[in-house]
Parts: sequence; C-alpha cells; structure tokens
Amino acid sequence: ARFYFGIWAVLVALLVALTVWFTAAAAPRMPLRAAHVALSPVVALTAVISPDALGVMLTAAALWAWSRSRPVVSGLLFGLAISARSYPAIILVAIILVAIRAGRGVSTVPVVGAALVSFLSVAAIVGAGNPTGAMRAYTTWASSEAGFGAPWVVGQLSRPEQAESLGFILPDPVAPALLSLLAASGWLLAVLVGAWFAWAGERRPGIAEVSLVMLVVVLVTGKSFPVQASLWLVPLVALVGLRWRDHLVWAGAEALHFGAVWLYLAGSSVPDRGMPSGWYLLFLLLRLLAIGWLALQTWWLAWDRLPEPCEPDEFGPGTG
Repeated sequence: ARFYFGIWAVLVALLVALTVWFTAAAAPRMPLRAAHVALSPVVALTAVISPDALGVMLTAAALWAWSRSRPVVSGLLFGLAISARSYPAIILVAIILVAIRAGRGVSTVPVVGAALVSFLSVAAIVGAGNPTGAMRAYTTWASSEAGFGAPWVVGQLSRPEQAESLGFILPDPVAPALLSLLAASGWLLAVLVGAWFAWAGERRPGIAEVSLVMLVVVLVTGKSFPVQASLWLVPLVALVGLRWRDHLVWAGAEALHFGAVWLYLAGSSVPDRGMPSGWYLLFLLLRLLAIGWLALQTWWLAWDRLPEPCEPDEFGPGTG
C-alpha cells in the first residue's frame, strides 16, 4: 500500500507542478500569482486524497490555451477536463458569458465544439469497453443522498442531541429526488449569477472572476461538497489575484473542516473519540461562510478595479 501511495504522491506532485506552470503562463505579466497554487494549504491538505488534481491540471491547461488564442486546443482540453470532473463546464460557460459581453460570442464556437468532440470521444471509448461505466457517475449522482460538506447534510447528522446542545435544530433528511432538483437549480442559479456579474457592471470582469463566483454557487448548492473539491478553486484564486489574506482565511476554514470531517466519521465507530455532530455542523458552516467570502471578495475586486485596455480573451487586468 505504501508503494502505490508513493507512486500516486509522485504523480500528484507532477500534476500540481504542471498546474503551477500553466497558471503562471496564463498570467505572464504577473506570474507570481501562481504561488497561490504552489504554496496553498488547500493543495497540501487535499491533493493526494483523490484524483481531482488531474481535472484541475487539465482545466488550468485549457485556460492557458484560451489565453494564447488557441480555442480548438482549449476546447479539447476542456473536454478531457470535463470527462475527469464536471466543474470545468462552469468555466466554459463563463468564457461564453464574458465573450458575449465583449461582443465576440461567435469566437467561442470553436472551443465549445472542440470540447463536445473531446468529451463525447472519451465517453464513447469508455462506453465501448464498459457500457454502463460511461454514465455510472451521473446515475449514481441522481440517486445519491446528501454528502459531507453540503448544507443539505445537516438532516442526516447522527446524535442530534449534540447539535441541539449548541442551539442547532436539525431538519429531516432531504429526499434524493428533491436533492437532485436543488443541485440542478444551483447550476441554473450559477449561470444567472454569472450572467449578471459579467454583463451588469461598468467594467467587464475576467473569465477567472466570473468562473470563481459561479463555481462557488455550484459548490454550496450541490449534493455534496467533499474536502477535495476545494482544490478546484485554487487556480482561479491565483488568476483572479486575490490577496493572500483572503486565501489564508479561506484555507484556515478548510483546514478546520478537514479535521472535523475525519473526527466526525471516527465517532461513528468510536463514539468517545469522535466529534459530536453539532461541532461538525459548526465547522461546516464556517467553511461555507469562508467560501462565500472568497466569492464576495472576487466580486468587489472585479467591480472596483479601474478600467484598463484589454483584449476580450484575457482573464482580467494584468493577467495577459
């Protein structure tokens, strides 16, 4: 087990290194913003516990290709990224919204078309070898209950008397069908919020800014918000150019929730050594507030920046 974990740790290190490089290359005028990826406590906590680093790296590569005016290459990479994790679809929508605001909506046709070809090709290859495997992730999601990290999980927390001792009143668990509707509504809400963000302000925000705000909406309304999903936000935090203070406030809340999840799960088998559900709920709410703070700071940063001459394909002022 240690041998295979060692191999995985090396692969993750390579994926993170590539993500740092692509992030720096996408912001050539401010490459040190990529330090938000290289030195992020969120990356240190979550990179090795899931394969999300692959989807994050492919998304960073797709954004780099888009910044270099290579829409077909960007689309192919986006399709591969969406095959690994669904969240890059939000970034693709953000590209469309910002391009429409810039009066260049037609320029997104190659990137969207290439992404569809790439995604469908991967699905066809997987489906040829395992017909049920290609859609298993989506069918499993449709029937799943609320997972850890999502606000909907509070109704499924055990030992409710512990939550009540902290003043929390836990609702009844939400049915999977209603959860699916709420999560799908979250994606629709994210698109509406992103459209308003991209089109309503005097200054056109960057793709990373719109993507981060939209992705926060999707994460906090999803069926689950596992600890590793926070990795998705790190390159966007770098490209937006948020201050390290905001990054570390968010990372601190992530670290507290990270520990709370495992302590709460430990309590299911060893009650006297686990975390009561009320305390886990407290740290869960702190995490959701922290990620909301990231979105709020991004919104303020985008609308408070002075207008600068920029090209429609750039991520924002000073990022190439």
